[in-house]
Amino acid sequence: MSFLWLHRVVVLSDIKLIQEAGNREELIGRNFIEYQALKRGSVDPLNMDKFPGVIWSRGNTWQEQRRFSLQALRDLGFGKNRTEEMVLEEVADLSTYLDSTNAEPINIRSKLNIAILNALWRITTSEKLSYDDPRLKRILVLLDDVSHQFGSPINALLFSNKIVLVLAEQIGISALGSLFTELGKYVREIAKPLEAAFQSDCLTNFVEHYLKMAKEQEQSGEMQSFLGKEGQSNMVNVIIDLFIAGSETTSTTLHWAMLYMILNPDIQRKVQDELDEVFGKGHQPTTSDRAKTPYTEAVIHEVQRLGNVAYRAIPHSAEKDCYLSSGHFIPKNTMILCHLESLMKDPEVFPEPDKFDPVRYLDSKGNFKPHPRVVPFGVGRRRCLGENLARMELYLFFTGILAKFNLERAFPDDKITTDSLYGFVKYPKAYNLRFIPRL
Repeated sequence: MSFLWLHRVVVLSDIKLIQEAGNREELIGRNFIEYQALKRGSVDPLNMDKFPGVIWSRGNTWQEQRRFSLQALRDLGFGKNRTEEMVLEEVADLSTYLDSTNAEPINIRSKLNIAILNALWRITTSEKLSYDDPRLKRILVLLDDVSHQFGSPINALLFSNKIVLVLAEQIGISALGSLFTELGKYVREIAKPLEAAFQSDCLTNFVEHYLKMAKEQEQSGEMQSFLGKEGQSNMVNVIIDLFIAGSETTSTTLHWAMLYMILNPDIQRKVQDELDEVFGKGHQPTTSDRAKTPYTEAVIHEVQRLGNVAYRAIPHSAEKDCYLSSGHFIPKNTMILCHLESLMKDPEVFPEPDKFDPVRYLDSKGNFKPHPRVVPFGVGRRRCLGENLARMELYLFFTGILAKFNLERAFPDDKITTDSLYGFVKYPKAYNLRFIPRL
């Protein structure tokens, strides 16, 4: 156990203890900064149980908002044909763009971000935006800035002291508060026309599902987090949380996937051979025959292990004094960091842990067997609520690109590494590649 300024911190790297911390009621809280609560529009910035949204909230607010969000996303078709058709449209748009590059070297990161965010935007609002829409571009910039701010060692220290955090924002060292304020402004603008045209018998997006729940709670009053100004604040921040957690993580995993394919051309060809055999050369794969592509699944699984975009997970907080099953004492308000990187690079579990080897997950008959230590979506009750959509997007974008293009280094002598940069997620250093149409 150690301290980060005034915060007591414990880091867990054992799988059993991480699972325990992810599931025990008293260990799934969040650490609290009143200033951030104020910047995110909390109706009561001094009360952590009123912190808005779903990622950083706790107590009844977290339980109500997470339960609703999961159900709304299911109702909107996460993992079903309707959502798949929408994602496939984004894959087709991205493929059209890649065709237009004429196999010239490009950095694909921003286009992946746009494609994934556009899918989330459509789920949120029913509106499809063009790649050059200024709203989409601005939100991408804001989300990218938020990610970099979260990865800053300075901000990690500032979060431990609210007074220093306020001063840091005023002199320009930190910008998290202003970034969340601007994101909130954009989301309110998104919601305004949907609220004006709302009809409870015709629900086509996340905002409309939320408005219906708010109307129902006006009658029953059972769930306070949906009522009045508190409900408005929660709706805005749940959407921000979906954008933060749902776009950056998936697009960055795809960015890692492109990198590992140009570094391992033999593996790339094996994926393409499997896709050609199952779907036909050049055809867009779908999830209906996903089980027939075990090697491709194993490759994506290995990308998630080595890419490990949620490398440290979002810290938990102990709600009260307690003991872990190991006998370790965890005092109330201790920050709990689950180090997922150590799980997924344990040499005793994954021999040659830095080697890209999808065969790890294939049995003697060639069937895909996911490994229980590969946990890219976290562990326990705060596990990523958009996991089903993320899995679908990863498969459809990855296979859609490889079905139509060969991926190659920008130049044969380019020195490309798997070194990482760190923000809200772990992402690869910038690199260029060519997308060469498969004839």
